[in-house]
Amino acid sequence: MASKPVIAVLLILVLAGCSSLRLAYFGLDVAARNQVAFYLDLEDDDERWFADAAMDRVLDWHQLVMLPRYAAFLRRQADVLEAGDVSREQVMAAMRQTRALYEETVRGATAEGASVLKRHASEPRRGYLKARFDEKNMEREERLAEPIAERIERRAERQIRNIERFLGELSGEQRDRVRTYASEAARGSSVWLNARKSRQKAFLAYLATDPEIGDLKQYLDKVLLAPDENMAPGYRQFIAGRTERFGRLMFDIISSFTEDQRKTAGGRLRGYADELLAISS
Repeated sequence: MASKPVIAVLLILVLAGCSSLRLAYFGLDVAARNQVAFYLDLEDDDERWFADAAMDRVLDWHQLVMLPRYAAFLRRQADVLEAGDVSREQVMAAMRQTRALYEETVRGATAEGASVLKRHASEPRRGYLKARFDEKNMEREERLAEPIAERIERRAERQIRNIERFLGELSGEQRDRVRTYASEAARGSSVWLNARKSRQKAFLAYLATDPEIGDLKQYLDKVLLAPDENMAPGYRQFIAGRTERFGRLMFDIISSFTEDQRKTAGGRLRGYADELLAISS
């Protein structure tokens, strides 16, 4: 609830704008700790120590268990790219596999997350968390009030940078396809924000019941892995449409690759895989 659910492997790759993926990975750890410190009341030394220790255990598990799985996935995708023509089904299969890795990551982390959040079920600490939710949502509402053309351009440039870090430099036509996708995605931002607020409200109400850690973990898994389950049909359609558009975008870009782009993307994927294994060892 505190942050937008992300696909962990893609997030790591997106953050790899620096020359070393190791720096990016541990930078992600620092960013995650900063987010926890923002949303939770950790003024008490015991609470801060407890949260840090929980994050240490998550990071240790993630390095040991998940990074080799990410690396294996990236190598498989490099094989697909380097083999030649990529089908739409192969792109969609890669998206499903990425989603599966995300789900493994979430389920591996929510036990520790539940143990930390259990200690924040009191009314004062829920109030602190709610205030942080409200602060972030207000910032997002202010961005939504900006002219849509500016929001679309900012989103498009960010997505182009992220894709190029992952797959290599895009052509002008390929960048235009990203801008078209960004335009469609930006117009659904208010739908996403309203759903986010609804989930946050429901989570705070659930936390007020002071659930057991096991029940809280199940709740977190459900909210993070199936956030649209109890939403209105319009939101489920929004999520399905966004997934379909992103899959179409990736297929359009990859299917238009030149031989040089294909080699560059394959080499980058293998390089990321090697670095992930080095971090894990």
